[in-house]
Amino acid sequence: LYQVVYPAKGSVEVAHEIQKLVPEIMFDETRGLDHGVWTVLKLLFPLADVPVLQLSIDFEHSRKTQCELMEKLRPLRQKGILFIGSGNIVHNLGRMRMGGTYEWAETFDALSKKRIEEKDLNTLIEIETVSREASLAIPMDDHYRPMLHALALVEKHETITFFNESIDLGAIS
Repeated sequence: LYQVVYPAKGSVEVAHEIQKLVPEIMFDETRGLDHGVWTVLKLLFPLADVPVLQLSIDFEHSRKTQCELMEKLRPLRQKGILFIGSGNIVHNLGRMRMGGTYEWAETFDALSKKRIEEKDLNTLIEIETVSREASLAIPMDDHYRPMLHALALVEKHETITFFNESIDLGAIS
């Protein structure tokens, strides 16, 4: 993964707009793009001809606090700025297997889908309180949080669709 090059440029103008809305966000021009960013963008924009800024996950902030920060960025969507929450609902690399899906993965994925469709961000933030499968589905929430951040940007009137509803290797959805 470290050998792949995705030469997208950033945007100082967009960076300043982000910082105006959320002054707590700090910028680091020395970091490259995480594979969770370029793997998606390489398919959407193979020429790397759109400016890209990556928002990192700050694990010192709770899921709720980070979602509140993301909500402040909603006005940027009206200016044509695209936000992508790249991750997985179920992401347990330690439980991957060939052939067959775990029941806990199916249950958690279905519950998450229902809550996403309902735009029930609060329940998704505190998913462990309503799902005993959560500890298996998201042993670390680094792949789960991007979905929360994307959902925090959704307007109430918007329709949510799913482009992929499969569970791969038994424990990735």
